[in-house]
Order: sequence, then structure tokens, then C-alpha cells
Amino acid sequence: MDWVDAPAEGDVANQVRREWARAKTDGRSLLVYVGAKWCEPCRYFHEAVQARRFDGVADGLRLLAYDLDRDKERLEAAGYGSDMIPLLAGTAPDGRGTARKFQGAVKGAEAVDYITPRLQRLLASQRRFDARVGTAEDSLRHAMDRGQADGVLPAGTATPAAWP
Repeated sequence: MDWVDAPAEGDVANQVRREWARAKTDGRSLLVYVGAKWCEPCRYFHEAVQARRFDGVADGLRLLAYDLDRDKERLEAAGYGSDMIPLLAGTAPDGRGTARKFQGAVKGAEAVDYITPRLQRLLASQRRFDARVGTAEDSLRHAMDRGQADGVLPAGTATPAAWP
């Protein structure tokens, strides 16, 4: 499992979009992680990641990590809002949050045992999603092709050369 600390400023959707493409190139799946220093389950989870307790459990996973206290407003703007932390959320090529997520955990040393099966299910779901979609450019091209077929977009706009 790779842990990437997210930049402290900037548009979250753009950051996730760039990291999603980089993860895809590296043969990895990307999830967004949101925690806080004061959150006990978050601390246990982070310590377990650092101790490599997820080796063999979440191989091929990259986490893009945000701090709730610092990043709450911009996370919500990108579709990564939550009522509880830790939050682990699925990602899409456009960088926006998806419905694939879980939030909250039990307190104490059992937090990691609580999070692990949920993380595995979320990662499996993300991998299935990743297998269905290509790059962000492929997804955009597909959407534009669909728009042309439906008569919504003028012909010839679905090629990268026609994009502004």
C-alpha cells in the first residue's frame, strides 16, 4: 500500500484526477483517505499502514490522504464529504467522489481489525470500477461519442484535436 499525503492547497478533484491517472499508469487503484490527528481510529490505521500491516491485504492500493481539519471544505466541494472519519472513498477519473465509500470505525486497538475487511471490499469494488474505465481522456471521449450519437453534440467534437 502506498500512502501519498495530499497537497495542503488546491482543488481536490484536480489532485485526485492527477493521482488517479498516475495510479492507473502504475497498475494501482486509488482511494481517498480522510482522517485527523485527534481521531483515535485514524491514528491506529495510520500506524498500521506505517508498520506495513496491510502488506498482502491491500497490495496495489494507493491512498491519497487528506486531513479533515485542514481540507474539509475543499473535500466537500469535490464530493468527499462525510459525517464520520476515518473516511475511505472510491475515486473516478474525473477526480470526484463516488458512492463507493465507508466511514467511521470503532475506537481502540480493534480499529484496524474493523477497518480491514471494509477496506478490502472497497478496494475490490474500486478495482472492478478501474477495470471498466480507461483513462480520463477515454472516459471523456466515450461521453462525447455518446453525446454525438444522441444528437446532443455536433459531429467531430469527440476527437482530442477538437477539444479546447
